[in-house]
Parts: sequence; structure tokens; C-alpha cells
Amino acid sequence: MRENDIGGQGATGHAEALKVNQTLAELNLRYNGIGDQGATGLAEALKVNQKVTELNLRDNDIGGQGATGLAEALKVNSTLRFLNLSYNNIGEMVLSELYLLQHDGCAILLSDQLPSWDEVFSASDSDFDCK
Repeated sequence: MRENDIGGQGATGHAEALKVNQTLAELNLRYNGIGDQGATGLAEALKVNQKVTELNLRDNDIGGQGATGLAEALKVNSTLRFLNLSYNNIGEMVLSELYLLQHDGCAILLSDQLPSWDEVFSASDSDFDCK
């Protein structure tokens, strides 16, 4: 689904499907311009979804509002293992909260300074102690 310019509305539609999803484990929505609207919708879905383990939201114009929603979702979601939020416009305060959450077990890519998505996925599951 990457690079399809689905925008906030498209991501919100995907989020509704994720709420009842029983099979999809990996979702790559990078370069889709989902913004805060889409990130907030996905966050609501992550609060109830128990299947998605990998979510790539790189370079989506997500700001503080969307990132805050995702942080709240990660507090209750026990299955998400990898979240890529690099190349977004997340404020320092939310970055700090997300950084603390990754110590609870979910690996979160927050900036272009961290390892590439491919490097993270080449690591074995045993390299991460997730919730």
C-alpha cells in the first residue's frame, strides 16, 4: 500500500477494516500523506486490533496530534512489535513519550538517524523483548 497517496480519509478507511482484521500482520503505508487524521484513525484501530505486528508510517506528514494518538494506542496494544514513524513532524514532547514506550517492548523508528526499516526486520524476534 505504500506510495498510493491515500491521504487521511483512505487511512481512516483502512483503520475501520483493521478493527475487525483477523489475518493482516504487516501494513506498509509509507509515503501516503495520511497526516494526523489518518494516524488518529489507525491509532483507534490499534487499540482493538490484536493481529498487526508491523506498521510502517514513514514520511506521512504525521504531526503531534497523530503521534499522540499512536502513543496512547501503544499503551494498550500488546501485539505491535515494530512501528516506523521516521520522517514525520512529531514534536519533542511526543517523541519523548514514544521513546519511553519503545522500552516497554515495541521497537519504534522515530527518525532518519535510526537503523533502516530493512535492518530492523532482518533482526530476529529474539532481539526484541516485546509486550
